[in-house]
Amino acid sequence: MSYKWSNLYRLITRSLCATVLVAMASAPIFAQSKVIRVYPYTTDVKGVYYFLPKTELLLSFDVEECQFTPGELSAYAGVLLGKKAVLSPSKTFKITHVTIETVGVANENLQFSIEFKPDTPTSFVALTPEGLLRGINCDGLPPHSPTNTPPQTATGEAKPSSVSVALPREYAQATSLAMRAKIASGHLFSLREDLLDLLSGKAENAPRQGEAFTYAVKLLKEQIEATEALFYGTTTTRTTSKTFQFEPPSSATKKSIAGFSSDRGLTSAGNPSQAITLSFTPTEVKDNSEVAEGKKLEGIVYNIPGKAQVVVTLPNGDSFTKQVNIAQLGTQATLAKNINRTKKDAVAITFDPRSGSLIEIKSSSPQP
Repeated sequence: MSYKWSNLYRLITRSLCATVLVAMASAPIFAQSKVIRVYPYTTDVKGVYYFLPKTELLLSFDVEECQFTPGELSAYAGVLLGKKAVLSPSKTFKITHVTIETVGVANENLQFSIEFKPDTPTSFVALTPEGLLRGINCDGLPPHSPTNTPPQTATGEAKPSSVSVALPREYAQATSLAMRAKIASGHLFSLREDLLDLLSGKAENAPRQGEAFTYAVKLLKEQIEATEALFYGTTTTRTTSKTFQFEPPSSATKKSIAGFSSDRGLTSAGNPSQAITLSFTPTEVKDNSEVAEGKKLEGIVYNIPGKAQVVVTLPNGDSFTKQVNIAQLGTQATLAKNINRTKKDAVAITFDPRSGSLIEIKSSSPQP
């Protein structure tokens, strides 16, 4: 459906004098945007063009990566400590959370114009950096997520332990790994006995309660754990978040969007047994026939989105479900083009830039 520029300019006249709010581009997910105001009537700009959005899905996967490193004395754990240790390093992955969100991207086929009146300087329109309508006479909702977000990966690095093992000097002087293992095991048994004596009250000249007692117990447990790590190794954990953004299908669909395995993590879609599947089911579709047939839209144009159920299923059978608004399943509607904005009468209108829907109309105090 097309609209002539002359008709678009007549959609809203003699009603608003605006400042365009443009956020700084390329902000990270959930970050706030800095606002810049532009006064059209102080320049040659006669109006502000805006796009209605089409909705895209944003799927984020939090993956926990655990990396095991064998201890340097692991070969002697079975003989000296009575329990064998794992001798080979390994890495395992686990999806801990899936987030299903939506974002709006500009629909170039649905562009409209708002004109402004110079004698109402307190009026303004809020736009996203891509030109999506967020609000009239208000800033709209806080930025929920950026539009046009490419697949990306954010990683939280694992933090190594800050506890140092306090081993006897003989350990450093030992000439063989077997001798070091024997010294370390003897030191470990001694630490365990010290902790037992402290907890049972048998330790002489030791605190029995209070902060000093708590600190002594904590210190002994840390040293025991650090010494055991020489035999049984350490495991470091980090969390990786990967995001996929894509346009949803127009009808009910079930498809593979990625793969996952416990030893490789997230992979491209391939092996059906390791597939992460997306089920998309429209649950509410608006009649768009009148708009499609060329019905004239006069006023402030916005979307009435449809709804869909999105289900993401992991290879282990765990699923995550969310009901979302989808602009493409809906239609367009209009508000009256005469929106007063004076010192005595201030009307604020909020829109959702993800779906183009009308959220709220309320009175508000004039902006400075």
